[in-house]
Amino acid sequence: MAPVPSVAVFRSTLLARSETFVRSQALALSRYAPLFVGLHETAGLPLPPERTVILNPGGPGGRVRELAYARLGRAGRLERACRRVGVRVVHAHFGPDGLQALPLARALDVPLVVTFHGYDATVDDDELLRAGGAARAFVQRRDELMEGAARFVAVSGFIRDELLARGFAAEKVQVHHIGIPVGGAPERGARPRTVLFVGRLSEKKGLPDLLDAVARVPDARLVLVGDGPLRAEIEHRVVADGTQVELAGWQDPDGVRAAMTAARVLCVPS
Repeated sequence: MAPVPSVAVFRSTLLARSETFVRSQALALSRYAPLFVGLHETAGLPLPPERTVILNPGGPGGRVRELAYARLGRAGRLERACRRVGVRVVHAHFGPDGLQALPLARALDVPLVVTFHGYDATVDDDELLRAGGAARAFVQRRDELMEGAARFVAVSGFIRDELLARGFAAEKVQVHHIGIPVGGAPERGARPRTVLFVGRLSEKKGLPDLLDAVARVPDARLVLVGDGPLRAEIEHRVVADGTQVELAGWQDPDGVRAAMTAARVLCVPS
């Protein structure tokens, strides 16, 4: 039996806790085996160590390798790992990461696929330029990515339209909705007046509006699953106005499923 071909799943930082969709999608592949490839790592989601390679695992040598990749486009450590498992395609998540993955795909002589998830197709260029770093490079060299990648995946029709409006070739853009594993439907029954939010605690997620809304509902209780920069502000507000809010922190998929089963309403204010 021929060995299963591999796909290099590229994210510059492996892997933030909020990016379960990247891990879940890769591990659910049936015709390809994933190799998680990153420039550096963070204390986030656990990944299978035998299927993960980091260009800069730390130390002076790692930093030199990362700088060499940024300037020269060569990363022997990543290339060797990809060739060892027979990588046939590089799949980068988010537009700026697609640009960062392009030299690796060229070195391996394999196609590059880039999935656009949201901000990378909708945020104004001026704001991305102000952000600096990979976001700035993405704006300045977007044409290079448009030309060099084989396919762009948009997670919704709206994201596709945004990409087309920015000049991406229609024949290269394909809509593919992100799925989630589902089990049997939970038993229906009486549930408390609990409103559930799952996601990063940041302003763009609409949390200030959600807190205002819940405060107007008598006896409502809000459960926030996740973490982020607004946590301290939310904690202060809860103490100040007495809103019933539980900050549950990050949860694994089983924890999220349990929270959804217990809630009466799931709210996505973004």
